[in-house]
Amino acid sequence: MTQWGLVIKISSKASPEAAKVLKRLKWLDFGWESMEIMMMKGLRCLPTIVYTASRIDVSSPYCVWTPTLLHEELSPQYTQEVERTFGLLKQRVKVWIIRSSEEPDFARWPCEVLDVKEVQDEINWLAAHDLMSKDSPEDRRVAEIIASKLYWGRELTLEEKINDVIDDENLFGKRFANFFSRAAEVHRKYPKSRFWFYATSE
Repeated sequence: MTQWGLVIKISSKASPEAAKVLKRLKWLDFGWESMEIMMMKGLRCLPTIVYTASRIDVSSPYCVWTPTLLHEELSPQYTQEVERTFGLLKQRVKVWIIRSSEEPDFARWPCEVLDVKEVQDEINWLAAHDLMSKDSPEDRRVAEIIASKLYWGRELTLEEKINDVIDDENLFGKRFANFFSRAAEVHRKYPKSRFWFYATSE
């Protein structure tokens, strides 16, 4: 199974202190269903950074991604939201579009994207809130879809599987927020030490 991760590329001119902290962040693994859940919860900037950091068709404003555990493809509504948010973020920061004849084109996001208020607001929201609620019928429905497509190595009831999925997504939300929060701290402390975000698979 392909594993996707968010990676930080560090400038060769970054200070040794900044590079040391950033190297500890290394790789943040994620699932596409988590990005889609964020979109469902109204988050736009962070999922857009991840989606476009992995794959983007620069011949059109639309992006194409790996199917998720929720749907065969991202819904047109969310695709349009990502398109719109990508356009807005590109107006605020200088994003690199990496083009290749062999691999899909993708965006490499500069550390300055962490200065965008909407991005920081989403990081703070994720740090302070759970991504999913066990009391929400809609969240439980989404978790059931994910649970039905996962391999379970032990006997669990459907309710236990749903609760486990919600716990895992909430844990991921905190790890995701922490990843960006720590990167933002480095950016504030060492403003001349530049770095970029991109996504890759292994």
